[in-house]
Amino acid sequence: MKDLIAQVKGLKSDEAMYDPKSKVRGEFVKHHVKEQQNQMFPKAKKTRLNMFASGAQMATRKQELLSFGSM
Repeated sequence: MKDLIAQVKGLKSDEAMYDPKSKVRGEFVKHHVKEQQNQMFPKAKKTRLNMFASGAQMATRKQELLSFGSM
């Protein structure tokens, strides 16, 4: 995904490869969402994991990583 974004980033929307690369990027996202909905989320719901606590931990970690990247 990062590679596709980098490839599209330098293109203008009227260039020949812009639309195909954007379409592939959209398909990757759709596939990822379906995978989460159909596989990952049902498995997670069957566990005793506290989803709210896990979500908070992930949000905290994301902020740590984002602030580390801006250093």
